[in-house]
Amino acid sequence: YQRRVHGGCNTTFYLFEPNSLVYAKLKKQGEIQNFNFIRMAVSNTTGVAHFNENAHGVKVRNTNQVGHLLLSKPNNKRKHINVVNVTTINHFFKDITIDDIPLLKIDAEGFDYYVIQGATTLLPKVQVIIYECHDIWHTQGKVKLYDAVQFLFKMKFYSFLIGGKQGSLKLWGSYWNDTIEENLNWMNCIALPEGSPLFKYIPTYCKS
Repeated sequence: YQRRVHGGCNTTFYLFEPNSLVYAKLKKQGEIQNFNFIRMAVSNTTGVAHFNENAHGVKVRNTNQVGHLLLSKPNNKRKHINVVNVTTINHFFKDITIDDIPLLKIDAEGFDYYVIQGATTLLPKVQVIIYECHDIWHTQGKVKLYDAVQFLFKMKFYSFLIGGKQGSLKLWGSYWNDTIEENLNWMNCIALPEGSPLFKYIPTYCKS
């Protein structure tokens, strides 16, 4: 993949992690060339927000996959909820010169669409977007996959649902079917910009 995208072999990585436990584990690895670890959440606004580090009440060692932002201040003081700094892709990189973004990988536990909304300025430079989709979009982020797909379509990005029982499906425009939203489970989507040379690697797996 790195050989197929411009600049892929010389990419600087920015990893945003608001979960204090996971961030600490990342920092324990020490300095890694071309990797920048940032303890912040990413959304469609800047400022601060409440973050649930242990959304499912599981043991601490397993909290790395279930933390998520909260849309509003919790009514009670629950354990594992902290206030974190929040940024947008647009804001964070406004003073950083970027030629190309080979990959924008999003795993925000129901808030992936928010991250995309906050990245509009840089989307023309993005070559591949991979974002997670799950029914927690509805319960935690209060958004729909359909809205994210159509938003990206207007930005000239074409989304495919990859993996799962459905196989890989085209999602944009008239390809959309509401049964996709109704049967979301833990899967990922890949979005490619118009004219991407990577399209030829996707259709082999598509059923639509």
